[in-house]
Amino acid sequence: GAHTIVLGAGTYNLSIAGTIEEAALTGDLDITADITIVGADAATTIIDAKSLDRVFHVAGGAGRLTLSDVTITGGSVSGNGGGILVGTGASQLTLTRVIVTGNTAGDGGGIFNNGTMFLTDVEISNNGDPATAMGGGIHNRGVASLDRVTVNGNQAVDGGGIHNATPAAPILLTNVTVSGNTASDKGGGLHAENSAIIVNSTITQNTASNGGGIAENGWASIIKNT
Repeated sequence: GAHTIVLGAGTYNLSIAGTIEEAALTGDLDITADITIVGADAATTIIDAKSLDRVFHVAGGAGRLTLSDVTITGGSVSGNGGGILVGTGASQLTLTRVIVTGNTAGDGGGIFNNGTMFLTDVEISNNGDPATAMGGGIHNRGVASLDRVTVNGNQAVDGGGIHNATPAAPILLTNVTVSGNTASDKGGGLHAENSAIIVNSTITQNTASNGGGIAENGWASIIKNT
């Protein structure tokens, strides 16, 4: 059933080693129900995976995770989603006043989304690695809406800040700043393998071999007041 967890100020370290396990016994925190976690604020409530695994895995179908006023850090996996992995189907992630920083993965250093994702007043910073594949900050293959989000200082081969490859719907960026991200190949700020809608946003000082700000593969993206 649905549960709410209230975390006071402090650093909460994951400490039980063991990856590739889906019952919340070892490694990452597996979300298989409707869970809300409320911190004191992102500066003082920190959930740190200590490089044991990713931080959260929102399981496909049943998982629904709502996070507010926390920092997600220290996630490290060779697979997808260093900070948070969102599964397929009805799985959902909602972040409000959350910082996702210092996580690494093969794809989606900060977040890898296969489901539905809503981010509001969120910072995605310093995730990924220049040797990893796609989406240093965010790799999106589902439905994603970002409002008042900062994507800064992330690194990947494609899509240093954001890599969007969803067949479901365009990724929506409103009042978003994408800055200082790096891709060794395509799309320093954003690599749009499918379309994006970008409104009232700033894309600046990103670098890549192809498309420092945006690399797009022929899809009908829309950019307004940006």
